[in-house]
Amino acid sequence: MKLIEHYLDSLETYLPDEMKQDVRDELTASLMGQVEDSQEELGRELTSDEIEALLKKLGHPMQVASAYQPNQHLVGSDYFPAYRKALEIALALTVVITIVLSVFTAISGRSVIGVGINIFADILHNGLYVFALVTLIFYLMESYNADLSKVYAWSPKDLRFNSKRLGLSRLETGFELIASVLFLAWWNNIIPSLTYGLISSETAKVSLSADWQSVYWSVNIIIALGIAIGIYKFVLATWDRFSLVSEIILSLATLVIIAQILQFDQFISLNAPLDENMFLVKVIAHFDKVIYSILAIVAAVSAWDIFSNTRKLRV
Repeated sequence: MKLIEHYLDSLETYLPDEMKQDVRDELTASLMGQVEDSQEELGRELTSDEIEALLKKLGHPMQVASAYQPNQHLVGSDYFPAYRKALEIALALTVVITIVLSVFTAISGRSVIGVGINIFADILHNGLYVFALVTLIFYLMESYNADLSKVYAWSPKDLRFNSKRLGLSRLETGFELIASVLFLAWWNNIIPSLTYGLISSETAKVSLSADWQSVYWSVNIIIALGIAIGIYKFVLATWDRFSLVSEIILSLATLVIIAQILQFDQFISLNAPLDENMFLVKVIAHFDKVIYSILAIVAAVSAWDIFSNTRKLRV
C-alpha cells in the first residue's frame, strides 16, 4: 500500500495544516474501502498496477486537494454575471478613452499608420490593467460577501423595451471610432494634412480652397456627434431606437453638407498661375476627381445607412 501512502503524502502538501489530517483520514477510509471491495470481488490482493489505476481514477493529488478548499475561483457563479457586465463596460470605455487620448496627445510628428499602431498598443496596455483591476475588485467583493442585491434588482415590467435591441459588433464599431477620431484630428490639422500643402515649392503651393471653411464647424459637429453615438453603441454593443434615429439624422446631415460642398467654386487653390505649369493643372484635375470620388462614396454610405437603419427601426 505504499502507493496509497505516497499519494496521501503528496496530497497533504496542497492542503493547509488545519485540514491535512481530516482530509487524509477521509480519503484513507475511502481508498481502503475501494481496495477491500476490489480484493473481495477478485478473490486476491490488488497488484501495484491495479492500485495505480485506482489512484489515477481518483485524480491528481493537487486536483483532489483543491476540491476540499474554498475560494478555488477568482469570481464565483453568483458574482460572475455582474463581473462580466462590469468588465465589458470598463473595457469598452477604456478603448474609447484610449483612442481619444492617443490621437490628441501622442501624434505629433507621426503618420496616420504610426498613430494607429500607437493606439493599438495603448489599448492592449490599458486593457490589461483594467481587466486586472475589475477582477481584483470582484474577487474582494466575493471574499467579503458584498451584497449584490441592488445590482440584480429587477422587475418583469423592466423587461419591456420601446424597440427591439439588435446586437452589433464591438470590433466594427471600434474601427469606426478610430477612423472618426483620426478624421477629426486630420480635419483640425492635428495630424499633418492636405491643409498644410498638397504640393509645395518655392514658386507654387497647392492646398484646400477657402470654400472649405464654410463647412468647417458643420463637419466638426457631425463627426463629434458621430463619435459620441459610437461610444454609446460600443459600450452597449446593441442597436436601439435612440442610436438608430441618431444615425439616420447624422446621415441626412452628411448628405446636406455634401450637397453644400458640391456647390464650391473650387476644391483646390493654387498660389501660382495655372498656365505657368501644366503639371499643376493635371495635379489639380486629379485631386478634383479624388475629392468627387470620396464625396460619392460618403454619400452612398450615408444613403445606405439611412435605408438600413430605417429597416432596423421596423424590426
